[in-house]
Parts: sequence; C-alpha cells; structure tokens
Amino acid sequence: VHFQLCKDIVMAAKQFHRFTQLAGEKLAVREKSDRLTESLSDAEKKMEGIKNGCLVTCKRLHATHQGSGSTLEKHQRKVPQFSLGNGMIEAGQTLGPTVFGNTLRLVGQGELDISLQVADYEQCMEETVIRPLNIILEEELKKLEKSKKKLSSARVDMDSIRNRYQSLQDKFSPKAEAIKSELDQAINRFEQCQDAYATNLFTFLSRERDMAALVHKMVVLQISRHNQALGILQGILPHIDKELDETNDRPVYGQPLSEHLQITGRTISYVIEECCLALREKWMDTEGLFRLAASAAKLKLLKYSFDAGCVELNGHDPHTIAGALKQYLRELPAPLLTFELCSAWTAAAGIGEEGERLQRLWTVKEKLPKENLENLKYLMFFLSDLSENHEQTKMNAYNIAIVIGPNLLWSKVEGSVSGLVGETALYSRIAECL
Repeated sequence: VHFQLCKDIVMAAKQFHRFTQLAGEKLAVREKSDRLTESLSDAEKKMEGIKNGCLVTCKRLHATHQGSGSTLEKHQRKVPQFSLGNGMIEAGQTLGPTVFGNTLRLVGQGELDISLQVADYEQCMEETVIRPLNIILEEELKKLEKSKKKLSSARVDMDSIRNRYQSLQDKFSPKAEAIKSELDQAINRFEQCQDAYATNLFTFLSRERDMAALVHKMVVLQISRHNQALGILQGILPHIDKELDETNDRPVYGQPLSEHLQITGRTISYVIEECCLALREKWMDTEGLFRLAASAAKLKLLKYSFDAGCVELNGHDPHTIAGALKQYLRELPAPLLTFELCSAWTAAAGIGEEGERLQRLWTVKEKLPKENLENLKYLMFFLSDLSENHEQTKMNAYNIAIVIGPNLLWSKVEGSVSGLVGETALYSRIAECL
C-alpha cells in the first residue's frame, strides 16, 4: 500500500509539472498575440483616420465640381458660367451698342472663357487628385479587408482548438498531446495571418505622404484655377472702364458741369439749354414762373427723363420745366458761380455803393472758368428777357433773383440760421446784379 501510494504521488507530480509547462506555453502565446494585437489596434485607429480623410476629401471635392462630361466641350456646357456667358452675350446683342449692351458682351465672353478654364480644371482635378486617391483606397483597403477576414478566421480556429485543448487538460486526458500539435499549427496559421494583415496595414500607412502630396496637388490646381480666372477678369476690366469713361449714357443731374460738357461736346448744359428754349417758345408770359412750385411727381419724372436721355418737354407744364432747371443748378456738385469764388462774390455783393458793387461783381465774373462763364451768360440772358415780361409774370429782376440766387451759389460750410439768411440775401443780390 505504501509503495502504491508513493507511485501515485510521483505520477501526480509528473502530471502537475507537465500541466504547468503547457500552461506557461499557452500564456506565452496569448501574451505575444495580445502585444501584437495592441500594436495593430493603434495602427488601425490611424488607418481609419486616414481613410476617413481620403473619403471625405474625394466626396466633398467631387461635389464642388460644377460640370461633367466625357469631353472638355461637353463638360464646359455643364458649367454654370457657360450659360451665364451665353445669356449675357445674347442680351447684349439684343440691347445693341449701348454702354450696358457692350458691357454685357464683354463680361459674357469673359464668363465663357472662365467656363472653359473651370471645365479643364475639374477634369484635371479628377484625373490627378480624386482618381489616384480612390485607387489608393480601393487597392489598399481591399487587401486590408481580405487579410483581416483571414486573420479573423484564423483567430476563431485557434480559439476553438485552444478551448478543446484546455478542456482535455483539465480532465488530464491523454488526448491532450494530440490536440497540442493541432493547436501549434493553428497558432502558426494565426501568426502568419496576423503578419500578413500587419504588412498590409503598415503598407497603407506608409502611403500617408503620397496622399498628402495629392492634397498638395489639389491646392496647386486651385491656385492655378483662381489665378487664371483672375487674369481673365482683369483683362476685361480695362475695356469696361473704357466703356464707362467714353459713354454719353449717364445721368446729367449731379454731374460736374465740365465733365458733362466734355462728354456731350456741348458748350451749354443740356438741361439749361433745353429748359430755356422750351420756356422761350411759349411760356415767357406765365405768371409766377420760377416762383410757383411744380408737382413733385412731375418734377421727378422730368428729372429722370433727362438722366435717361429720353426727355420730351412738350408734355410738361412751364412750372415743372422751371423747377427742373432750378433743381439742376442746385444739384451741381459745385455751384455755377464756384466754391472758389464764393467769398469774392459775397464781398463784392456787400459793397454799398452800386457802381462800385457792379464793377467788383464784373471783375469776379471774369475769373470764372470758361464753361461756367458761358453757361452763366446764357442763363442770365434768358432771365433778363423773362424779367421784361414782369407785368404778365409778376416776376421782375428782383423776384427772379430771390428764387434763382440760392441755386447759383452756396457755401461749403454750414453756418447759423441768421448767417444763412444773410448769405441768401447776398446770393439774391448777386443774381439780381448779373
């Protein structure tokens, strides 16, 4: 009995030693697998970030494209600037050789040029950036997906065999030795699959710089596109400026007198001459002319008719025509008698002795710029003729001067109410003397 007991103890000791040996091997394999799995996990996180960046870039970049087509011409027709350019050119041709029509045609052609440039840029972006990024994603991610499936399958097989082996070990079954060999083979397959997956994963990560270089290429193409578009627009701008500078189609109210005369080739302002001629024709005996206010709506209509170059005075009453003339004088950027001579005019008008006052006013008048002097003479001759009919119009020289004077001269600096009243009286005296 004692001998048999000793024999059982020795056998149990051998089995325990073998159990601890196999358990250590099993733990070592698991630790090795876990360490590699942690490394792959970090790499997978980085890979997911890169993949997401590529996908977002490709998707959103493609969404910015405005056209599509197998050829450059077909692609251009889908770009919005193409229809914009054609529409502007057609509208400009319909409008004819006006400043707006010419500008529409110029800009329309520029938009067509830009549409061709945009189509070329988008096709180049598709070929050199979006497609290469998609190829990297498709090829590398396909390899990764395939190797990951093999790795998952190998892990399942290894874990299954390991569980069987563990179960037999717990029962001290002699079949454990046979399963041990099968487990070793499963572990080797798992490690091979793990190495293959890691290789594909790190290969994908190693191409991160290639993907960054493609994004760099995207920026270069965008800079080139915008520079080309800028060049096209900058080339158009001088022609538009020339059209704006040379056109006669511009408002006359609020325009400097010298500029208006230069553009129109006139010596007398269009508004001054037309209004004076119309009043001379049949309204010189109208009572209260220049004193009675015109309808605000009719005055506005006549003003914008002059600005549009479509004026027809026959349909307007004399008070509206007179009001339009006064408003034109008042809306000049600088008064007809000029800001520069304002103090000289008021000083001369303030002289008490009439003969000296007239002499001084005459001297100041001769200092006016030629265009101002010519228009002043024209206007004064008309107002002088009008004053001769004062018995019918009730507008003698003094009354005319009261309503016309403040429209011929005003100060740049706003003063007090009392000062303004005094200045207005001087302006009326100047008009009366002229």
